[in-house]
Amino acid sequence: MSSARPELRRLLYVLTLLIVYVSLYPFRFRVEPIPFEPAWSAVDMLANVLLFLPFGLLARWLAGPGHDASHATRNRLALLLLAGAALAAVLQWLQVFVPSRQPSLMDVGMNWIGLGLGAGLAPWLSPTRWQHLGRFWLDSRAGLLVLCWLAAQLSPYLPGNPLRAIERQLFLWQQLQWQFELLAAHTLAWLIVLRLLRPALAPWRLGALIAVCVLLQPWLMGNGLLREELLAPLAAGLLHALGLRSLRLLLWLTVLMVLTKALSPWHPMTVAQPFRWLPFGGLVNAPVPFALATLAEKAFWLGCLYELGLRIGWRERRWLVLLLLLLVALEFGQRWLPGHRAELTDPLLLLLMVLLLRTAAATPPAEASRVTAANADTLARVSAKAD
Repeated sequence: MSSARPELRRLLYVLTLLIVYVSLYPFRFRVEPIPFEPAWSAVDMLANVLLFLPFGLLARWLAGPGHDASHATRNRLALLLLAGAALAAVLQWLQVFVPSRQPSLMDVGMNWIGLGLGAGLAPWLSPTRWQHLGRFWLDSRAGLLVLCWLAAQLSPYLPGNPLRAIERQLFLWQQLQWQFELLAAHTLAWLIVLRLLRPALAPWRLGALIAVCVLLQPWLMGNGLLREELLAPLAAGLLHALGLRSLRLLLWLTVLMVLTKALSPWHPMTVAQPFRWLPFGGLVNAPVPFALATLAEKAFWLGCLYELGLRIGWRERRWLVLLLLLLVALEFGQRWLPGHRAELTDPLLLLLMVLLLRTAAATPPAEASRVTAANADTLARVSAKAD
């Protein structure tokens, strides 16, 4: 992945900074250490695996192409993985001096497992391995956005107790009132997903993907399927079939949705809240399932704002600066709104999504050269069917 290495290297640096930031937040140290304590929560264990899994992926991709098993590639991979393992151990040791954190040897083990899983999965995540499924898997910018939305819906990705899942589902459907704002937001999200996937995947594959996502939700730990979440993909499919596919319209609806989420409940306070300059504080302090779902959903909406503007044809730098100014203005405006935390999370998350989308768009020539004429014909047939 030689052509993608500069982007991957920058992404690895940013990921390392994020891992350090999340692990040591809020950076209030004390001299007297606190003891290591065991942490056996399944959700916390999964979060620690997911925290270092991208590090393992990037380490494997930076070491060399997936088919390269040379001595130099193995040495580079070993050095990168050892650096990741040392980073995990050092961060847990430093958490001993942070009163608000709970250091655990189990976290170190889960971090190392995440490193190994990422390195093991990396060769199988190459787009060329999935060319037979259509052009979507080569258009990895669209794939990244769709995966963000699916990750938001399926958090925390662990199966729950079936009996409790049934009880929770009955409560959600019988006791909770209709939330039309949620229905509108999810319908718009599925419309964007359909717009991104429809040129590449056959209708039955689209339907299967949506059905699996919807039907899995009730059986996941702490998750559930609201009536709005069930009706949203159906409404989106109907609107898509009726011709609501304009990128420009989807973009302005997304802008309206982001503004609505940021400014509701529309009841300003007389005294402003303090602005918190340390980002991601609300997510770090939140329960892990909520934090994972919120982070993935924010990444989806912010990434869609950026990507839809580019697909319309707007200039990248101007559009990015405009989005950053809008998000900063919304964050400062949230100082007077109850239920919001004014911080720099959204602007920084937008920049992170831009980096991820740019990295996803960097197709290595070694892999691109393996796209044969037969594969090109297959992609052409898929495009013809979509049209």
